[in-house]
Amino acid sequence: MAPLDFLEALQAEIPNAAADITELASLYQRKLWHPLTVKYDALIKQADHPINSGDVPVRMFDEFISDFGSKINLHKFAQFAVHATKSLPAPQSMVDHLQSSIQKLEDMKLAKANQPILFLRMHVAQHKIELVSVPRGCACIQAPQLELS
Repeated sequence: MAPLDFLEALQAEIPNAAADITELASLYQRKLWHPLTVKYDALIKQADHPINSGDVPVRMFDEFISDFGSKINLHKFAQFAVHATKSLPAPQSMVDHLQSSIQKLEDMKLAKANQPILFLRMHVAQHKIELVSVPRGCACIQAPQLELS
């Protein structure tokens, strides 16, 4: 689904967030990536905002944010990925979503993606430890430590 089509469907689904979603669509159409990032970041910081309910954060990330991820600050992209995973019900689904986000960053083939990838790998390690997979969690932590050395 195209990002604007997704936002249009989301407006119908969450009418009390229509004004914010319209603003996101407007910024996207005008390719104002920084203001779009700032607006979305402000929305996700409002815990009671409808955009943070149910599976909306994951769908926003997958259908909207991922479309222009290479055009925004990659640290913010990684933070948005982590925010999206918080709405997932199980640590394994969180791991899978974060690994998918890591793959998206790696596919961008940008040198500046290294730190956001490490950030996401640390969150993967955290969730693997939650899965009582301590050896795998430790391995996830040791790999980025070697990259930093």
